[in-house]
Amino acid sequence: MSGMQCELRLWNEVFDRDLMREPDAAIQYRFDMGTEVGEVARNRYPKGRLIGHDPEHFREAIEETQELLEDSSIPTLFEPAFQFKRVRCRVDVLQRLGDGGWRIVEVKSSTKPKREHVEDLALQIWVLRGCKIDVRDACVLTLDRDYVRGESLDVRKLFKEHPLWQEVQEFVEPVGTYVDFMKRILTYPEPPDVAMGDHCNDPYACPFIDHCSGKLPALDHPISEFWNFSLKQQLLDCGIEEIRDVPEDYPLSEVNRQIRKCVLDNRNRWRNRSELVERISSLSTPIRHLDFETIAPVVPLFEGTRPYQAIPFMFSVHRESKNGSLIHSDYLHEEFTDPRRAVAEQLIEQLGTNGSVTMYTQYEKTQIENLASEIPDLESPLLRIRDRLVDVAPFVRHHYYHPEFRGSFSLKSVVPVMGKSDYSDLEIDDGTLASIAYLYAMETESVDERERTFHNLREYCKRDTLATYKILESLRRRVDLEP
Repeated sequence: MSGMQCELRLWNEVFDRDLMREPDAAIQYRFDMGTEVGEVARNRYPKGRLIGHDPEHFREAIEETQELLEDSSIPTLFEPAFQFKRVRCRVDVLQRLGDGGWRIVEVKSSTKPKREHVEDLALQIWVLRGCKIDVRDACVLTLDRDYVRGESLDVRKLFKEHPLWQEVQEFVEPVGTYVDFMKRILTYPEPPDVAMGDHCNDPYACPFIDHCSGKLPALDHPISEFWNFSLKQQLLDCGIEEIRDVPEDYPLSEVNRQIRKCVLDNRNRWRNRSELVERISSLSTPIRHLDFETIAPVVPLFEGTRPYQAIPFMFSVHRESKNGSLIHSDYLHEEFTDPRRAVAEQLIEQLGTNGSVTMYTQYEKTQIENLASEIPDLESPLLRIRDRLVDVAPFVRHHYYHPEFRGSFSLKSVVPVMGKSDYSDLEIDDGTLASIAYLYAMETESVDERERTFHNLREYCKRDTLATYKILESLRRRVDLEP
């Protein structure tokens, strides 16, 4: 599968694994969740047998597989091992069919099948057929996004089967050709010469991308810094990599025209200043700044939730007082129970009934609307809070740009420039890490570890609302408006 993405990735994985980027917390979490989903899926197949053995003992796994294949009393094998023409694979689920054949089930933590899943199945079928296994059916098992957990987890309804036997057939025959080609690649004394491109992140981010990109000449302001830009490949095909080299008459959005001008002039730019003054002046006091942190469990943990549903577990609020000082408050759900009602009740209490509530992007609005629909008796006060929300991100995106934004209007790209602040001193410094840390804290038996994580979560969420305030304050100063 690595070779299907890039011959250089395959070569490096075999001969230069030291160049591989270590998986960060987010990638490791995805690996862990994939493992968890596979384990949960096995509960769908009673009387199945798991083939053990780590990769260092593949021969033993093959021997155990062969032994269990011959035992007709075992209906399903988990992780059976096969090898054909020096290609190894482990099958997630291998079901014995009533007519003597076998069915392959590939378990994925996604919510829909993808092309790479079909290719993966094709490779497994090719290997198993080479081992004289009579494979007659194949499917991908994904999570069902529409499944709503009841009091307990229903593994039959949690997953959705996608029959792919017909789709896989056209991919099986070329597998042998691909394998022969990849084996030739692996005889090369030097790595193949492959230029970087879209394949570096399709279908997965290549773990060697840092190594490959390190060989490229450094660009001052590459065209990737254009915002929400879909014409990158067209410019690259014309040999244009730098924003400075983009012709003046090239069709760009208004935002990207401003980005080009800022880069050419090497200075920040304002536009629609009077409209910005109107936006800021429309805020009503007392102004509060809000930020949520959420988890999105792959396998739903709480009754009434779906796979990957975002669930707020904490929030931070900075309130601007009349004397110009900031008053901070927050809420963190410290019990391993459904946090939604407690979060909603605390939110209603801490945000009061008047004054604008700022957010950075629309995420907080979405979470409040979700809470309102999920907790009917709190719907009215939550929707009244929603109606007071003001998104500060367009204040920046529509009115101000600085070359050091590097094409991003995210909070973490803007606040170092406008608010002279960053997250470098924090242990938890982004929302994905916050979500992962909270889930791990809920599972740990160490009280000290849990308390340290809770402290770090509070500091991170507090920094987000402080950042929103600093950006707004910077905009006020630049247009000479008092808070």
